[in-house]
Amino acid sequence: MRKRILYLCYGMILACALITVILLVLVGSGTFADPESKNGEAFLKSALEGRENDALALTSPDFRDKIHQQCPDGLVTKCIEKLISPSWGKFIEIQLSVYDLPDGSSLFYTLWSNSSAIPVVLIAENKNGTWLIRGWRGFTSTKSENEDSQLLYGSRHDNEFLSSQ
Repeated sequence: MRKRILYLCYGMILACALITVILLVLVGSGTFADPESKNGEAFLKSALEGRENDALALTSPDFRDKIHQQCPDGLVTKCIEKLISPSWGKFIEIQLSVYDLPDGSSLFYTLWSNSSAIPVVLIAENKNGTWLIRGWRGFTSTKSENEDSQLLYGSRHDNEFLSSQ
């Protein structure tokens, strides 16, 4: 009788441990991430790492046209490259701060080896169930969270590059 209870307890502990591991893997892989922020982060990372085709695949058709017309060599990576100060150092990672605003804006912080976090606001639109990037603001040092909020809500337009909706 005692062995049966002991085996039952071990089984329950093992089941709980297994469920915990599965949940950690799912959360860590981004399975539960919001599609808007997931696509925004993928776009930003691709553009900052020089993966032009990957970045362009996440943009709206109108924004893609604007990129081809107004960015150096028609490349989104070159458009963003000119906004990055060499004094920031090497790109390290991206952190999502605020997302899911009604206008499709999301605030990300890009982290650099020689600098504090640099805010970037991506503006996205939902096209047939897919979130596509249609512009950005930011890529500039700010002195306060208030300035970051102004970028997010569009009352600051630093380095703004947007397609018409």
